[in-house]
Amino acid sequence: IGAGLQVADVVALGEQVYDERLAGRIWDGTRRLAEQHRERGDPVWLVTGAPVELAEIVARRLGLSGALGTISEVEDGAWTGRLVGEILHGKAKADAGSSMPGSCKCWVNFGRKPVGRRLPRKRPCSSRPAA
Repeated sequence: IGAGLQVADVVALGEQVYDERLAGRIWDGTRRLAEQHRERGDPVWLVTGAPVELAEIVARRLGLSGALGTISEVEDGAWTGRLVGEILHGKAKADAGSSMPGSCKCWVNFGRKPVGRRLPRKRPCSSRPAA
């Protein structure tokens, strides 16, 4: 999927889609929770199965620390259709989020509907990671 598409074109379209469709669909409570963590100095990362280039748009627009997403191989500025590693979904998503330094292990759903299976919280959101 995406083979031959110029990454810059997809990113430009992703910026437009965020503005026109996605920004208004993020729950206010989720935004507030992310803001509370940022105000405390906690890192807040978006971890998603979406392409990392698109995840980075959402993270930047929300003021998050960054994003982890599925990585596609790129040659000459275009997606080849091959992945670097696996789709960041399920166990791969949990492993990626849990392996981040300073991670509080608190998972938040940014979507409109709850996910069918929530990842376990290792510690309550209100606790800071151990130094």
